Amino acid sequence: MNKMFQQFLTQQALNLIGKQLGFKNGIPPQLVALATQILMSGMARNVQQPGGAQALFEALNKDHADNNILGRLKDFIPNAATEGKGEGILGHVLGDKLDSIVDIFAQATGLPKDKAKQLLIIVAPIALAYLANRMRKMHLSQQEVANDVRDHYYRPGTQEVQEDGGIMEALLKGSRDQQTMTSAVDIFKKLILR
Repeated sequence: MNKMFQQFLTQQALNLIGKQLGFKNGIPPQLVALATQILMSGMARNVQQPGGAQALFEALNKDHADNNILGRLKDFIPNAATEGKGEGILGHVLGDKLDSIVDIFAQATGLPKDKAKQLLIIVAPIALAYLANRMRKMHLSQQEVANDVRDHYYRPGTQEVQEDGGIMEALLKGSRDQQTMTSAVDIFKKLILR
């Protein structure tokens, strides 16, 4: 997602996100990168499930292709909680593991749990708008979108996550189990620092 940050998540955007979370200064880009990685990894896992590729393709075409979020981030970010449907996106992408994943994300980043969830809510529509934009520019078919998401976001670059088969697999193995949660927090911290 480095390209996304370079193109769209400028320092101004990071400052706006930080302000929404109640910070004086901008939020570190590594935290936004990790939030994005969580969402993309969740989508990458979902497209490998029956009907998942079609559901993502339809959502990108119907809900995210024409909203121009990327072109108006300075207006969108302050209203993301109400305008962006981020909570619904999180529920769809992360399902019944949402609370557990928010817990792990909060522990890894040091954010309070409510702010960790708020960050995911802000980032979710931006990530989907980015995917919709990429899909249109590259004229990707449903299967090509699924392949693109799976190939780029299923296996982030740490050995631990690669061995687990993806960041979501590491979390979904039992994120209520303390040992698994500790391991997932460690993975998240490594992703922040890389």
